[in-house]
Amino acid sequence: MTKPDNNYTYWTLNDYIPSDVCDVLLKNNSDWETGQIQSEEEGDNLKKHRISDVSWVNNDFWNKTFLSIIRDINHEWGINFDIQAIQSPQLTRYVAPGGHYDYHVDSTGVWPESDSGLVRKLSMVCLLNNRSEFEGGNFELKLSSNPIQISLNKGDVIVFPSYFLHRVTPVTRGTRYSVVCWALGNMFK
Repeated sequence: MTKPDNNYTYWTLNDYIPSDVCDVLLKNNSDWETGQIQSEEEGDNLKKHRISDVSWVNNDFWNKTFLSIIRDINHEWGINFDIQAIQSPQLTRYVAPGGHYDYHVDSTGVWPESDSGLVRKLSMVCLLNNRSEFEGGNFELKLSSNPIQISLNKGDVIVFPSYFLHRVTPVTRGTRYSVVCWALGNMFK
């Protein structure tokens, strides 16, 4: 595991998910739909903010696997957020030219995701294909005026607080695939 600094910014796990597991995730989940944003923008407004397709992974095995990864990091990191559940993982496909997701947060920590009253606390992203298969599509965190570009390769994982601004820059060649999931807990106090 790699922790770049002592500011509780993010964790990266290089080559953490085996290549064949990444392939299985993609092969067995291909019911793609247009990715949306919380404000439910449509048409050109949505395309300015996000161009991607998503496929939901509704499977207890994957839910438990990714929840275990996030809980381990949460504990080892020492941030110790109250984590109680996970949302179903989301496969995301960004196709050139222009597939992207502009700066956004996954949660503010005070807006519940459902009737459960739980909020997204930690976000996890894993790149599912080789960097040689696409160009662009860089993952960035924006914690100050200078974004932090995180270089991900197939099987690499990043975990970060869901309230941090982040984006995927436009894909200029090929297709970028990732899996994203969110660990949930009670609202921050």
